[in-house]
Amino acid sequence: HRKEKPFKSKKFRDVPKDEWIVVENTHEPIIDKQTFDEVQKLLESRARETKTGETQIFAKIIKCMDCKKALVFSNATKSYVCNTYNLKGKQYCPSHYIRYDELYGVVLADIYTKTVMLETDRDALYKAALKCNEQKIMAETKDNQRKLAKANKRIGELEILIKKTYENSVLGNLSSERMESLLAGYEEEQAELKAEASRIEGELSEYHKSKDNAIDFVNLIEKYIGIKELTYEILHELIERIEVGEKYEYQGETYQDINIYYKFVGTVDFNSEQ
Repeated sequence: HRKEKPFKSKKFRDVPKDEWIVVENTHEPIIDKQTFDEVQKLLESRARETKTGETQIFAKIIKCMDCKKALVFSNATKSYVCNTYNLKGKQYCPSHYIRYDELYGVVLADIYTKTVMLETDRDALYKAALKCNEQKIMAETKDNQRKLAKANKRIGELEILIKKTYENSVLGNLSSERMESLLAGYEEEQAELKAEASRIEGELSEYHKSKDNAIDFVNLIEKYIGIKELTYEILHELIERIEVGEKYEYQGETYQDINIYYKFVGTVDFNSEQ
């Protein structure tokens, strides 16, 4: 759908890129999709430099737990704060403030803990990763199945509308201009839904790889046994995203929830096997 010929026109016109129809998995790829996607993410997540020339190793992966938007770095306070709060104020989202050194320590400790677990009991780490990945997949599968059913239902409804539009035109109940306008809208929506349905079906077909994902995670963690510092490359190879919650008080102490989502498996909880 990169070009189309309007009704009663002999000339083709270019279609905007966001309206193209993309159908995936039509032929054997040169490289596997997982490798391709990882490289694309690394290219998109190039490290940003501050005004002082420092590289922000958490760029692109640190998010607000509530609004899911990025946390932005302040060189003045050496901290991260929710960008929604920065732009719109607390009525839209709390600050979700965290100092760089606090975040650095938490993430380094979490990675180190998993490497120790790997050295102590490799099978326990694998089982924990497998269980967490299966939970993640179950949630995603349920959501995608719901979206797919909704898309297919609407595709069927549009097919009926398209047929009725042609019938009304043949019967003289609809002008050619009105028919052209209605068909263009129906067919555009239908094409978008079919592309979305194809994408969802592709994702659903990939979900059986949960065991392979757990193995990939364990092998990835193994590379960083003895880790002593974090770099941009390490973070973006290991971690999908980090979500930072709002600070809160409990029995006189200050707490803050931080969720670390690792590549392949998401959050990994060792207590899940106990």
